[in-house]
Amino acid sequence: VAVIGDGAFPSGIVFEAMNNAGGLKKKLLVILNDNKMSICPRVGGMASYMDRLRTNPMYTGLKHEVVRALNMVPVFGDPAERFLAQLKEGIKAGLHGGMMFEELGFRYIGPIDGHNVGLMRKYLEMVKSQNEPVLLHVVTEKGHGFQPAESDPVYFHTPPCFVNQNGQAVPKQSSGGGKAYTNYASSAIQHAMRRDERVTVLTAAMCQGNKLEPVREEFPDRFFDVGICESHAVAFAAGQAKAGMRPIVDIYSTFLQRSFDQVFQEVALQNLPVTFMMDRAGLTGPDGPTHHGVFDIGYMRLFPNMAVMAPGDAVDLREMVDFAIELGSPCSIRYPKCNAVEIEGERQPVELGKSEVFHWGHDGMIVACGTLLRECLQAAQTLREEGLDVGVVNVRFIKPLDAEVMRRVLAESQFVVTVEEGQLMTGFGSALLEFANDEGLSATHVRRLGLPDRFVEHGERGELLAELKLDATGIVRTCRELADGEVTVGSHSTAAAK
Repeated sequence: VAVIGDGAFPSGIVFEAMNNAGGLKKKLLVILNDNKMSICPRVGGMASYMDRLRTNPMYTGLKHEVVRALNMVPVFGDPAERFLAQLKEGIKAGLHGGMMFEELGFRYIGPIDGHNVGLMRKYLEMVKSQNEPVLLHVVTEKGHGFQPAESDPVYFHTPPCFVNQNGQAVPKQSSGGGKAYTNYASSAIQHAMRRDERVTVLTAAMCQGNKLEPVREEFPDRFFDVGICESHAVAFAAGQAKAGMRPIVDIYSTFLQRSFDQVFQEVALQNLPVTFMMDRAGLTGPDGPTHHGVFDIGYMRLFPNMAVMAPGDAVDLREMVDFAIELGSPCSIRYPKCNAVEIEGERQPVELGKSEVFHWGHDGMIVACGTLLRECLQAAQTLREEGLDVGVVNVRFIKPLDAEVMRRVLAESQFVVTVEEGQLMTGFGSALLEFANDEGLSATHVRRLGLPDRFVEHGERGELLAELKLDATGIVRTCRELADGEVTVGSHSTAAAK
């Protein structure tokens, strides 16, 4: 028995599986849970087809007896048999639809009311006797039985924690307040589309999650929601780039993994100007290991022609979007699911392959990859107040690396700590060690902080960062240990030993 939602149903792997199952003719029940939603209302031709099936008179039972009678009509004789059989199936198709599934080798049953338990039991008992693939089309309502979720199913797809306030359940406010990096990214995309008519944006059923509603409303002709079809989103973007556009694929880091081959074959290999805005890069907190975006540094820096960026704050993020549009080749920009910060003071402009040095330390250097820059700056300030002169570099570009700055960091520092919100294996710290090896430089004094070789479970983002020594306190402790010579260098996280 396989259960699948209508939002995921149009994806390519589903049709690969149905094509395989229909050909095998084995006993298989596929329950299609049709609630007209994925996270947001679904889109595309399959969504329209589902709507037609659901609104068919058969759903109300008006023509059930007609179809039942047709099923009992015998057909015989040749060629009369073939003619009558085709006529019979044609009439049935006009009455209940579902012929697309029938042609794939599935017996189509439905649609039926998924909230009617008695009816569901009846149909499930009935299909037990079928010795062929069966698709049972079940219609439900997202959030059924909980009025707030029925009224706003998009919000309640991933609701926040709630607190009791005067007898009312109200959403718990996230700490820190302010705009999230996702909002800054959406605004930057919108501004880029106003300046340049070549810019388009593509998303895979994540319009609401990526805060793209304002973009969709202002630029409906240049906004494309392809549904839960990430591979197609990348291939579609490549086609637009070949036509002279500047497409932006706005996607969760973890979901771009589904498009690995398209990133390689359709974009990087052809050196096309596609920008990948990689939301939820890093730890996503309560969403857990399926949504933590911790592998993208490794798999994006693999590809020739690909520039890989990690903004240190919201200022970097805005500039990088503009930079990416003008780059003329593939690039990615990773940013986390959290409230954004803007580092104060005079800043250096974003340039290809150039990092940003906040302070050169005589004792050691912290090399920050991404938005943990704030924690790195806080840690360096604490250490300087204690008499340990530690500097900070905002990497900005994971690929290409800033060779000039990294040579100096490796050559002049007593110790170097790299900090990244991603997997250590194949991550930025690994890239720095590779660079040192290629340049013939010593890297025995480099310590990497990041995620260990295991899946990090659910938890509040701040708690997870602290556990992994990726908060300011953990970075300070690591630098102190290295300065005092208490530990050997290498990679480390508190979770690695668990």
